[in-house]
Amino acid sequence: MRVLFVGNSYVYFNDLPGLLTQLAAAGGAIVETESVAVGGMTLLGHLRHGEAVARIREGGWNAVVLQEQSTRPIDAPAVMHAAARQLADEAASVGAGVVLFLTWAQRGWPEQQAALDAAYYGAAGALGARVAPVGPAWQRALTDRSEPALHRDDGSHPAPPGTYLAACVLYAVLTGRSPVGLGVRSVLAGDGHLTAPVDLLGDDVAFLQQVAWDTVVSAPTPQDWRGYVPAESDLDMDVALLQEAPLLHGLSSANIQALLVECPSRSVPAGTALFRAGEVGRTAYLLLDGEFSITPTHGNAVRIAPGRLGLALGCATNSLLGAPYDVTVSAATDVTVLPIPAAALDSLAIRTPSLVETIWANLRSA
Repeated sequence: MRVLFVGNSYVYFNDLPGLLTQLAAAGGAIVETESVAVGGMTLLGHLRHGEAVARIREGGWNAVVLQEQSTRPIDAPAVMHAAARQLADEAASVGAGVVLFLTWAQRGWPEQQAALDAAYYGAAGALGARVAPVGPAWQRALTDRSEPALHRDDGSHPAPPGTYLAACVLYAVLTGRSPVGLGVRSVLAGDGHLTAPVDLLGDDVAFLQQVAWDTVVSAPTPQDWRGYVPAESDLDMDVALLQEAPLLHGLSSANIQALLVECPSRSVPAGTALFRAGEVGRTAYLLLDGEFSITPTHGNAVRIAPGRLGLALGCATNSLLGAPYDVTVSAATDVTVLPIPAAALDSLAIRTPSLVETIWANLRSA
């Protein structure tokens, strides 16, 4: 079996694809895995950047596993569904099945799981895909025991036991076999750059294997799902996405379309500085996909991803009015941004004053 993962850091932290291959070998199965995984990337971002589509079109895959950015299913499930549909159509064109990697709630926010479940099961039912219920398995494990810790210290990414549980769920879904009793205990722990093998405790391994199997066999099928399914017919993904951005809250679809004509989105290669501390402002940026590094004048760089859609950068009111930026912002990965120059707002204010008034009101209330 050949499996292609399309996702982000939830895939490459602790080498989830490699761990799945090890579990399969221990169970007497052959599962070859490859991945297109970029930090902070959404499924929409994968469509825009093109590598995932190109890899799918190579063919020879039995399954394509799609993993959405952690909060996109909560903030904009219709955007997730539309992007997943396009990728699923690509997979179907080469005879590959689709598995949706249902992710987990962030630590301290267990109520997120219900929204994640609804988004993934709703999409799977519409697409005829299978669901790997990783998030529900995490929820079951965290309800039963406080150890081993599944989250890393950031409360979002998986610790080695979290990746192990995810791999067990995927093994069960892809092979139809129970992971209980498999002899794999080692996880290649790390963030994809610095890694080291970590051996899990035998009791923890047995617990995680059993939780994975119990979750998979008791999970509903997508066809049985009765939760909310957001409409995606004729969805303009750019418009739907931008309507979720706090800076653009309250704008109509027509206003968003007018803004996109004046301010088209653009790709920024990794390593490119969007702006530097001390430079004169006059442009706001909305982060749509990927990860940025923010470096203050005095202090260490902080890497951020679009935890919420349309994270605004360099858009303090005084910056748009010409004050210098107070931080340096660079693309940590290939990213997609929507630049909104003050000059464009001036132009739009003549034709569509309500649009610009709404943006300035959102800025003042931020």
